[in-house]
Formats: sequence, C-alpha cells, structure tokens
Amino acid sequence: NTLGAAWQYQKALFPVDASKRDLTLGVQSKYVKDSLYSQDAVNRLYDMADKSSKESMDDLTDTDAKVTAYFDSAMTTFYSRYNSVARDEDDAKQSDRETRELVLTLVEEYLSAREEGYLTEEQKAVYEVCRAAGDADNMLPSARQNTVKDGSGTVRNLTAAQYYDYQGNFNSLYWNLVKEALPQAKGDAEKEAVLKYAVDAAGVMAKNNVLIKLGAETSKDYKDYEDLQLYSVPISAYLVAKAKTKGIDALKDKRTGNAIPDSKGALIVEAVREMKLDLPETNQKKLMEILGVGKTVLEWSETRLKRKLREFRKSAGVEEGGGY
Repeated sequence: NTLGAAWQYQKALFPVDASKRDLTLGVQSKYVKDSLYSQDAVNRLYDMADKSSKESMDDLTDTDAKVTAYFDSAMTTFYSRYNSVARDEDDAKQSDRETRELVLTLVEEYLSAREEGYLTEEQKAVYEVCRAAGDADNMLPSARQNTVKDGSGTVRNLTAAQYYDYQGNFNSLYWNLVKEALPQAKGDAEKEAVLKYAVDAAGVMAKNNVLIKLGAETSKDYKDYEDLQLYSVPISAYLVAKAKTKGIDALKDKRTGNAIPDSKGALIVEAVREMKLDLPETNQKKLMEILGVGKTVLEWSETRLKRKLREFRKSAGVEEGGGY
C-alpha cells in the first residue's frame, strides 16, 4: 500500500535501526565511555545545563550561549521525560535495561562532546545561521513529548524504549535534512527558513513513524511528506524549494490593484525550475503541487509559462525576470 511504500522509502533515506539512533544532537558516537549507570553523569548533565542557562541569561546578545543552553536544556528535558516513563516500567525486563544503558551512553557522549568543545560540521553550520539571525527560535532540534497523538486524536503513551526510538529518529532526521538542505540555501533568510522547516519535517515524520509502528492512524500533516516520498522527491529538496518560494505572492494588476489570477503559481513554478532539480517532470509537478501550485498552471508547457509570466509582469508593471 502507499503508506507502506512511503515508510520503506523513508527507511532507505534515513535508517531507523535503534542501534543507529543519534540522540547526541549531532555528536553521534565520536566519544565512547562506560555505559553503566552513573548518577554522577546525570548530575553533571543537569549542572552543566544550569550553568549554561545562567550564562545565556547574563548576556542576551550572545547567540552561541543561547544555542549551547538550548541544547543542554533539550538533553535534560529528554532525560527527565524518559526517566518519568522508565520509573513506571518493570526494570527487570531485558529491554528496559538495554534502553537505560543506551540512554546513559548518550548522556556520557554528550557530556564528553560538550567538555571537549567538539562540534560536527552540521552543528557548526547551524551555529553560524543562528549567529547571523541573532537568535535560535524554532531552528534547533527539541526534546519530543513522551506521547504522540494519532490521526483520530487519540493520545498514545509511549514506553521508554519507544520514546528513545522516537527521539532518536527525530534527531537523525533533523541532522540528515540539515546536512542535505542547508548547503543549497542562499542567504540568511533562506537558511533560517530551511532550519525551521527541518524541525517541522523531522517532527512530523518521526511522529508518524511511531504511529505506523503502533498500527495507528497517521496524522493529516503527514500526507504531503508521504506524497513526496512516493514520488521520490527528496524532503531536503522540498525544504529548500519551500524556503526559496516563501516570499512569493500573487502579482497585482497596476491598474486595478487586484491580484492577478495564477500569477503566484507561475512564479513558484519558475523558482522551482531555476533550482534545476534532477527529477522527472511528473515528480517536479508533485513538488510544485505541494507548494501550492494549482492544476491549471501545472498543465502549462514551458513555452506557455514563460509567455504568461511576461503577461503577468507587464500587467503588474514589473520588469521582465523580476518581481515576486
């Protein structure tokens, strides 16, 4: 079925094997330490988060401090939510012990990376975008809730292992999207948009991966991502196209001031074509459709599109080749 096909395609793009989970906010497994339970490591994590939070509040203009505090807070929030679920489960189960060992390993890895000042290339790029923006709102991976709401509105409580799997899948999706999409963005505004869209996309896909595994109804916000995967359109390409077309609106007739019908869709098609995506025409049309292009415009040939754009721009008093 189509849902199963989308899931298989996404698995090929982003492995979901629990052993490959990345909950270290991009650090992955560069640092390996004893994975046995250590209350000292957990205490150090919380102490570190308290310190970075105070430092970020001391200088509200220090964006690097804000980002560091955000990551520390995300780690402590994840651990707190995981721990609240784990306490209610049977610690005698082998799966529970294995999950706890994995969680504590990632805490050790995160602490080591922070203490060494280690950043991946993707983290450095994200820091740079936040630095240029002077903020980090909605651009960084967050701690997921330990519940998910399915398409029928039912809230599903996750086990500790399911929550670990959910958080890891979200983090892996986010950093993969950042790695693929961010280099394609041009200018600060596009880069900021790409990071925000990466958070949203990773959240929707990770949530629905959980729902699919639970055999539950997927949420409505998953439909576009499912269609993109079925048409083999990289999610990263969609994020970049979405960022590049974010500011496009309908052109207005210079005589009447009214919006020119189909002009917005035509401008979006033009912008997507300028990206020169290596995709079949049908797949590109699906991408444009999801970006909001109507069927009328999608049926235009390249020649007709160019002619209509000239007409639209002339009516709007905009020079050829310009005007979003």
